[in-house]
Amino acid sequence: MRTLVHISRADCTFHSALVTLLVVVVWNFFALSMHMVTLWGMNTTELTFLGTVTVTGCVLLPLYWKRVWWSYGAGIFFIILDMSGKVGIAASSHTLCFSWSGYSLSVIVFYAAALTGIYFSFISFGKLLPTKKRALLGVGGLAIVAVLAGGILWSHAGSIYWGFMYNNTIKNVDGTLQNLNTVDERIQYLMEVGDVPSLVAGIVVGDKLVWAQAYGGVSLDTVYMIGSVTKPFTATAVLQLYEQEVLDIDDDVNNYLPFPVRHPEYPDTPITIRMLLQHQSGLGSNLEVHERYTDGRKLRDWTARNLGWEYPELDPYPSLDTFFKEFLTPACTYYSPDIWTTSAPGTGYNYSNLGYDVLGYVVEQVTHKPFPEYLKENIWDPLNMTRTGFRAADFVPDNAIPYERMYGLLSKTNVELPLYDRPCIGAGGIKSTVPDLAQFLIAHMNCGRHPNGYQLLTPETLELMHEQESSAATTHFMTSYGMGWKHRSTTTCEYFYLHDSQGHSGGTGGYTCQMWMVETDKGSYGIIFVTNIYTYFKGDPLWMMAWNYKVQDVLLQEALTMFTQTLTEES
Repeated sequence: MRTLVHISRADCTFHSALVTLLVVVVWNFFALSMHMVTLWGMNTTELTFLGTVTVTGCVLLPLYWKRVWWSYGAGIFFIILDMSGKVGIAASSHTLCFSWSGYSLSVIVFYAAALTGIYFSFISFGKLLPTKKRALLGVGGLAIVAVLAGGILWSHAGSIYWGFMYNNTIKNVDGTLQNLNTVDERIQYLMEVGDVPSLVAGIVVGDKLVWAQAYGGVSLDTVYMIGSVTKPFTATAVLQLYEQEVLDIDDDVNNYLPFPVRHPEYPDTPITIRMLLQHQSGLGSNLEVHERYTDGRKLRDWTARNLGWEYPELDPYPSLDTFFKEFLTPACTYYSPDIWTTSAPGTGYNYSNLGYDVLGYVVEQVTHKPFPEYLKENIWDPLNMTRTGFRAADFVPDNAIPYERMYGLLSKTNVELPLYDRPCIGAGGIKSTVPDLAQFLIAHMNCGRHPNGYQLLTPETLELMHEQESSAATTHFMTSYGMGWKHRSTTTCEYFYLHDSQGHSGGTGGYTCQMWMVETDKGSYGIIFVTNIYTYFKGDPLWMMAWNYKVQDVLLQEALTMFTQTLTEES
């Protein structure tokens, strides 16, 4: 027969267990609510987990209040799951970092309350002496609640993320922007809300850089890595060689390589240079061995040591020639059939960094010069781009320090990365400034001709490069791709108007770059901006949308105003 135990309603043990559980639940609810309307960096996995523990905790609270026998055992299980789940998600997304902030202090409060809650729940569990069977049933019941809540949230996570979080966050950002009067105020606000360390922006109208400004303690001479904005330079270099009849863009790329490259599913279909330029070669993207190789040794070592990133073995670190041969040739060291998509060459659009790295390698093969040397002699120097290159050592002390955005459930911080270089190839790695990039953009805005008289490309070749060829995802942010040249929609959405702009975007470890132009029947205008922050290790699309694209929106609108004023003054 079960022994009856008299428990006073004033027993502080039970009240302490209830209060600490309440702190845990309130923290989860507050965090979930704030992530829903701010740029706090929550992805769909974190959304599902945080929503699940919030719902489960709310189920437990009234059971604690009623002192249900088995609820305290279930509470211990729940709190341990909550604590360990947050750590596990942070570790898996490489955001297990710490810096002193109000949010970090709240995390400390959460874990203190959680540990205290485990202690008092355990004591309460012992005092009530529940039967083992009921305790197990209680834990099982709570687990079912958690699984059901998690399943429902996971199945609707995408809709919640883009339908609710995105709309509310961008609405809040846009609402504040509408109350700011100047471009300076708007950019500074966007830097604050996006936690951006520094930013340099410029506006080009016609053949002049008419406005440029640096924010965050940097100058117009500060050098940033430009990521995939390297691709228009690579495409320009290839098309210069096409103009000179050094190569033909419709030739099999194997004509210019010391090893054969063929899609294993379509071995009889040649891969042409045109296909590589338009991302239609069949080569894939986000290929782990390739991406880690192009990170460069310094960034590889730092991320492995500080973030626990596991890299494919590349020891000894191969030369560029060796890597390409071993990566692209079947049965060689780094080769895998996974580098290919299912699309036949020349059919489907598949954005491929590897494809553009191959193009940079082709430039080296046909000119018998290192890729940076060719760019310097034929693009940078003729356009007076004196602060552009591949090596950080060439720009000391003017390099922008790169930062990685580490926004997860346990941290809201930017982590400083080491200054690093990428291999000198065609997909990304160029370092430059806004005034230098403006010279390149000016040539592209003016039929290939720079104001100093240098003809970068003929008007016909420039039109070929800019022409919309590959049909990309039909979104507001990209509709088609030329040759190293993106096109965006003419459609106005509620919070963005990107003016039918064309150009390229770039993002790499610690850096972001945007370079866009707009053509009208009365002339052209364009924008450029660079920052020293990115989400390379943990994707954060909402952050990119709500501050990156809004910066573009603000600058494009300002550029249109300046362009209109110029036309008025000239008339």
